Amino acid sequence: MAKAPKLSTLLIGKEVNLNLNLSDIDGDAHPYAGKKVQIIARNSKTHYQIATDDGKVFVVTTDDWNTYDPTKVYPGDHLVKQLATINLYTDAKVNRVEQLLLGTVHESPFNPRTNFPAAEMEELTESVKTVGIMQPVLVRPRGDGSFELVFGHRRHRAAQLARLEFIPAIVRDLIDAQSAQLQAVENVQRKDLDPIDEALGYAAFIAAHGITKDELARQIGKSRTHVYNRLKLATLHPAGQMALRAGKLRTEVATLVARVPGEKNQAKALALALEGGYAGELKSYRTARSELAEKFTLDLKAALWVLDDAGLVESAGACTACPKRSGVDPIVYADMLDKKGYNDYTPKGDNVCTDSDCFAGKKTAQLKRQQEALESKGKVMVVGNAARKAVDAQGNVKGDYIPVSQMREALKSANLGTAGPAVTILTIQDQRSGKTIEVVKRKEAEAAGVKTPAAKPTNSRMNWNAYELDRKEEEKVRDAKAAAQTRLNVAALRKVRETATRVGMGMFELRLIAQVAIAGVAYKDRDTLLALHDAEDIEALRDKAGRMSHNELNALLLDCALVDHIRAFSYGKPEAPAALLAAATQYGVEIDDVRSAYPAEAAIEEPAEMEA
Repeated sequence: MAKAPKLSTLLIGKEVNLNLNLSDIDGDAHPYAGKKVQIIARNSKTHYQIATDDGKVFVVTTDDWNTYDPTKVYPGDHLVKQLATINLYTDAKVNRVEQLLLGTVHESPFNPRTNFPAAEMEELTESVKTVGIMQPVLVRPRGDGSFELVFGHRRHRAAQLARLEFIPAIVRDLIDAQSAQLQAVENVQRKDLDPIDEALGYAAFIAAHGITKDELARQIGKSRTHVYNRLKLATLHPAGQMALRAGKLRTEVATLVARVPGEKNQAKALALALEGGYAGELKSYRTARSELAEKFTLDLKAALWVLDDAGLVESAGACTACPKRSGVDPIVYADMLDKKGYNDYTPKGDNVCTDSDCFAGKKTAQLKRQQEALESKGKVMVVGNAARKAVDAQGNVKGDYIPVSQMREALKSANLGTAGPAVTILTIQDQRSGKTIEVVKRKEAEAAGVKTPAAKPTNSRMNWNAYELDRKEEEKVRDAKAAAQTRLNVAALRKVRETATRVGMGMFELRLIAQVAIAGVAYKDRDTLLALHDAEDIEALRDKAGRMSHNELNALLLDCALVDHIRAFSYGKPEAPAALLAAATQYGVEIDDVRSAYPAEAAIEEPAEMEA
């Protein structure tokens, strides 16, 4: 059965009124504000192309029009900085084609396209030799009799390779901002522009014209998520760019690699991402995300320093404002803000650090600062490798040191009647946690006649047995706490059930059950459920459930119960959709009638694949 068209598709061809207070790229009143236009294409989730009665085409957002009174200002109206006055193809008066000497036309330094595959250029060159340049390039005068390409760089290079003398061109007086914007709108919409070219084009455009990421997204009609991730992709090092262009990386995996700062660490991340996936396939986004997060992210909850301290390492600044912290760029690091899933041991939340080198540098600086502060108070410090060897991973003192806490009274007796301490008190700085422990050296204490506790056995087997005993004791404590929490939760559940039974089921309960039911649908069945409710992903469906009516919630709950084994796969032994068949019997639906209406050989539209 074919899916019903989405609302966004149904909008194509509709007439709407542009809001009265729209502005053009210069901030002046938009020439078509308040006028009726037609929606002709969809650029992204929120951006559409609209056409005017006289053939001009603009890019606007869903907030920029209404289907009611065009003279009324609606909430959410805002300045529309679109390239609203440039019409590329339909205005014959403006688009006069001239034949320019090829040597007078030069490439733009801001051209988004940097990759010109040899095979494609050879094919285009042969075509140019045979039939010439069929579509003129767009140029702007440079003031010295020469011209700068706005777009048409592939055609220009092919003309050079074909040794043409002239090239057909539309000459347009454009300011820098208009030229760069036209390049963005024209080039990044082309299907043959690779992601790296697109990313570098965005970065060059922002650097040249000093606009924000959000302004760029509005001007080119792309979503903020798309633009933010492409700009992150622009930081991918050359080896990663080559791997992506060679088809060895998925674009979304390359973006994950680009999130790892530093050439050395990014090279390690690239090597990990290039390790083949299942059956030699490219590594999936989910697998790469999990592996890279495990190796290259750190939880700032473990930081030894104050996160807003900008002076600890001046070149790095404060963690709270660092663009490599997940919470500072929630669009690029959206996956890190999710809740932890089952068996997910990677850091989550808005305080995840993605720069392990910077984290280590700040940790070293904080330990050094702490050491200097203690030394200024007369403390004798044990730091660095000596401290690392003296304290194990659990924070226990080992080797030739004894904690002062274990022999405080004995030390007092030994130091009575002396001019100074008979035994030197040392301070060990734990290089893992930053905690300090006062200790004495066993040999020095014994030489001073101080009674010391018996040394712990160094036999590895005996140490392991002691560790196991301690671990089991800790497990007992944790189990007891978990059992107590469970009893409390069950008691609360009984109370809630008792109250709910008395009050009765309402919309709150239905929506709560729907949220749980959606989460319980198996991964293999989610595409079917999303297609039934026209939702892009599970989070969108859960959000939609929070606004559904009583009947819609009933239908959703039934779908969650029946969707199991609906989708058939070409591999493995097919399983009958038992729940669906039982429901069909209950409601008198004859499967044979359905089968005759939709024969097996009929083409059935597949549900849209979930985004990674």
